Amino acid sequence: MIVLGWLLCVHSWLVSSSRRGRYAAAVGSALLAGYADAVHSRGLVILGAYLVAGAVLAWRRRAWRGSFVAGLVALALPLGVGSMLNGRLAASM
Repeated sequence: MIVLGWLLCVHSWLVSSSRRGRYAAAVGSALLAGYADAVHSRGLVILGAYLVAGAVLAWRRRAWRGSFVAGLVALALPLGVGSMLNGRLAASM
């Protein structure tokens, strides 16, 4: 379900005609990619695909760079929380 949600957000990001929609979809796809990475090791593949798609999009469409940067900022949240939880679990074991 997480992968399907992520694919839907990435698709919305690519076809959105409004600036607000692009930003919302970029942030949503980043949060889902970070969550997938935090809960399962295969989420790293989704995270990599998000970064590649965002880099290509930012390179090809200069006006959309801001949405990719907003996505990267949003990506820091689940990655930071996942790292913190992994550290606490490792310390308690």
